[in-house]
Amino acid sequence: MTLTRTLCSGLFALALVVGAASSAHAQNIPAAPSEQPLPALYITGSITPFASWLLAAGFGSFRAEADQDLGALGLLLVPVVGPFLQLAREDHLADQIFVGALGVLELVGLTLCIVANFVTRPVRPRHVAFDGRSLALRF
Repeated sequence: MTLTRTLCSGLFALALVVGAASSAHAQNIPAAPSEQPLPALYITGSITPFASWLLAAGFGSFRAEADQDLGALGLLLVPVVGPFLQLAREDHLADQIFVGALGVLELVGLTLCIVANFVTRPVRPRHVAFDGRSLALRF
């Protein structure tokens, strides 16, 4: 009985030493930084084409009402490509500049949305770690 008790207590002590050593080793290793996309690119990349698309739709509805040109409304409702197709149909220089600027804004916004998927920044995960003995907040 004494041999069994001594063997069990020795194994238990060994398990405690190994567990303490592994948890101490785990605490000293910093968490690997993760990659996170830049939110500014997503926000500007989503607002810019949507706002210019709304202006293009408004201009197209104005042209459809005033000049009875339903083709302008149909083309300007198509994002990114529509303003450039409508650009060839415009007669006045001011309208060409406005529609061209709307097309460029939509193209820039789409480019920002695509670039936002590839440009990232390192971010360390913030979470609570529990190693069996204490709580730790990692930054």
